[in-house]
Amino acid sequence: MDEYKKLYKRSVDDPEGFWVSWPKKPGLDKKWKKVLVEDFAKAKHSWFVGGKLNVSYNCIDRHCKTWRRNKAAIIWQGEPLNETER
Repeated sequence: MDEYKKLYKRSVDDPEGFWVSWPKKPGLDKKWKKVLVEDFAKAKHSWFVGGKLNVSYNCIDRHCKTWRRNKAAIIWQGEPLNETER
């Protein structure tokens, strides 16, 4: 619990530093220019501005290097249930 409180305090006191130092950063195709742009008056916050995230890589491709490389990613089952799987 002490570690949690310490991390929480840092995330509140220094949100930019907290997120930039987090050990597992998402795989980006393009690095961000600014970590946080915030406007409390308009309730608008933008994180990792200018960065480009490759969702396909993060959700599927990076896991294929070590896990389920030669397995089907999606199995489609038609209706009625006796129809052939694809």
